[in-house]
Parts: sequence; structure tokens; C-alpha cells
Amino acid sequence: LAMVQARLATLEPDARRALRAASLFGDAFWAGGVRALVDSSLEATEWLEVLAEREIVALRPESRFQGEKEYRFRHALLREAAYSMLTEADRAHGHALAGAWLEAAGERDAALLADHFEQGGEHARAAEWYTRASEQALEANDLDGAVARAQSGARCGASGELLGRLKLTEARAHQWRGRWEQTATCAREALSLLQRGSRRWCVAAEQLTYGLGKLGQYDELGAMVDSISSVVPDEDAKGAYAIALGRGSWFLVHACRFEQARAVLSRVNALAETLGGGDVGAAAQIDAIRAGHALYADDWEGCLALSKSAVQRFELAGDPRAVAMQLVFIGDSYKELGAYDQAEPLFREA
Repeated sequence: LAMVQARLATLEPDARRALRAASLFGDAFWAGGVRALVDSSLEATEWLEVLAEREIVALRPESRFQGEKEYRFRHALLREAAYSMLTEADRAHGHALAGAWLEAAGERDAALLADHFEQGGEHARAAEWYTRASEQALEANDLDGAVARAQSGARCGASGELLGRLKLTEARAHQWRGRWEQTATCAREALSLLQRGSRRWCVAAEQLTYGLGKLGQYDELGAMVDSISSVVPDEDAKGAYAIALGRGSWFLVHACRFEQARAVLSRVNALAETLGGGDVGAAAQIDAIRAGHALYADDWEGCLALSKSAVQRFELAGDPRAVAMQLVFIGDSYKELGAYDQAEPLFREA
């Protein structure tokens, strides 16, 4: 690194300024981005061409942003050396400018933008992008990343509805990790911050019932289901609301609270009739919940039919995690029936 720094020290001052600006973007950078980080007296594009001729940077054949020339450092040490030449104040200011330029250019990597704004001291903007980044990570099945980014958003000072979204994403990631204490804790916090009856509030309610059910905290579960039942959901939240109630009814069966479970399931069935075919994901979840009730009623034929319907709908909704979970459920049903030759391939597929 010292040798590379010595080499860069021999460059013209303007060449070094262009490199320092470029280093703020990382390994890849853009001519327009470098221009945005330096004053108008520096001919950034011309200096980048000179640096490319000297084999310090290289022009990429394609650019992530239309109409922008994209470059890369020839070696990670070159970028590190250029970055180390920045003062702390310039580094913070530069990251804020880099984040703003990338945001305007249409950057879709929310985590990258969040990191730039956090390093640039713009914590409110960083918290917003960490919220999107955590949701992106959850959709991509990066559960550890979803938790880490949600916690980064909270660290940046997110509050109110934004913090509620972060806690909800964290709860959902913990649920898929099988960490029920954390699921319940984060879901409780999300419920206290999100608008009561909204779609996200209903998802948080479902996560809390899931966590309480898995932990065997049945008294709080029963009270939670009663609390959900008293809510009037927003129009776009009816599917999520039905799922929250249905999940509660499923765990009430585990708690041997059959009368309450039947009453809640009856309401879920009534809600399902009003949803229509627009919310495939909700219909799939309701099928899965009904399959669970059929299983406990020893209605094996109904259980398998509803489970297979749920798998088809989860596939249409593009939810591979739920497909895998439902395949386990179908396989378990076949196993209980002694149909091991039908159970085994389902477990393998899941």
C-alpha cells in the first residue's frame, strides 16, 4: 500500500483529485459521478482518460447507468491508496455527494446508498435506504442481511413508521430463522409503531402470533387474537388481516382452545369469501391454515387437497419459502399415513 501511495504521489494534483473522488464510489465509478464530487475547474473526464492510458483505471465496455462512462480501478490497492489520501472531512462530504449522485442516477442497490449516506453523516436518508435494503434482503432470502440492515437503520435514528417497518422486517427474518423470542420481541415493537389496521400492522400481528405460538405463550396468544379480532383493517389490508387471524386460530388449536379456534376460523372463512382472486398470496396462506385445521380433524383427504392448492398458489405468488414449508407439511401428512414413498421426494424437494 505504501508503494502504491508513493506512486500516486507522483501524479499531477488534478489527477490525484480525480482519483480521490473516484475512490469514494468503490471499485467502480462513473465520469459523471467524479464530476459531481469536484469543482468545475477540474476537467474530470479528460483526467480519467489520462489515468486509463497510464493503466491506473480502466474503461468498462458497458455501464450500469445509461449515458455514463463507467471505469474501474485496475487493482483494489489503487483504490485503497487513493481513498486513504482523503481527509476525514472530505471523506464524509464526498460520501454524501456520491450517495446523492447515485440516487439521482437510478441506483437500485439500497444498501449501497444507505452506506454512502451513513458515512456522509446524513442519517435520516441512510435510515430510509436501510429500510428498503432490509426489505430487499428479505425478498432475496438473505436473512442475516435483512436483520443487519434493519439494525443499521435503527442505529441511524429511524423512528415512528420507519422504525416500525424496520422492526417488522427484522421480525419476519427472525421467524424464518426459527428464532422465536426475537420474532415476538421485534413484532411487539413493530405493532406499537405501525398504524393500527394497516397492512404492515396486520403482518406484524401475524408475526407476533407466530412467535407466541411457537414459544407456547398461550395466554398472551389468546389475548392477542382477541385484540386482532377487534380491529377494522384498511381496505388493502384485508388479506393480511385474514392471515393474522388464521395464524392465531392455528396456534389456538395447539393450545387446545378449540372453541376460540373454531370461532376465529369461521371469521377467517367469511373474510376469505370477500377477498376474491386478486390476493393470491393471502388465498394461499388461508389454504395452508385450513389444511392445518383439517389435519387436526383427521380429515386427511381435505388436508392434502388444501395443501396442494396452497402450493400452487404460493408458486403463482412467487413465494419459494412458503412453497418449501408447505411441501414439508404435505410430506408430513403422507408420512403419518404411512405413504413413505410419496413423502420422501417431497422432503427432498423442500
